[in-house]
Amino acid sequence: MKNYLEAEINKVENITNPQEHTKTHKVVENAKEILQDPKFIEQRGVGSIVDQDARVGHKSKTEHFFGYKNEYIITTDERFITDITVANGAYVDGTRFDELIELTKKAGLKLQEVYGDKAYFRKPILDKTKEIQAKAYIPVSEMAYKIDEAMYSKMRTIPRGGWFFREQALFQPDFVDTINSRHVETVALLTRV
Repeated sequence: MKNYLEAEINKVENITNPQEHTKTHKVVENAKEILQDPKFIEQRGVGSIVDQDARVGHKSKTEHFFGYKNEYIITTDERFITDITVANGAYVDGTRFDELIELTKKAGLKLQEVYGDKAYFRKPILDKTKEIQAKAYIPVSEMAYKIDEAMYSKMRTIPRGGWFFREQALFQPDFVDTINSRHVETVALLTRV
């Protein structure tokens, strides 16, 4: 792609006069600077000569997009948007949460409930929600909430009906070794005797 863009820039430079076409010359010079920037080659930072504010964002661990993100507060019953922000695609959801809440409060609305996706399950957001005395309806994020591994015992082998199973069970002092215990987390087949 870089070679193609450089070839197109050369074509434009050959057919235009910088003194007569000053706007075109400025765009060409800007494009040259972007192409020489190591961030462009690494596909970080500026990713488009046409839209220099857009950035690569992540919808999931494997799905990416190039552009912008919007974040808004909306009333649940009337679906009335009380505030909205737009940022480049690299924006981290919830970064402007306090700003959105304050602008909504300034509009005279009392927030009673806050809904969001897993990206909003972060301490500052939960603290702000508690501070304004609203109920938070935000799913737990696996990234933010870690299971205490000390609660789990090691894998162990349990014989059952001529088969051997391995289980990882919740550690409790009075744990009973039964495969039907409610504390069994995972069971995987190992070997047949």
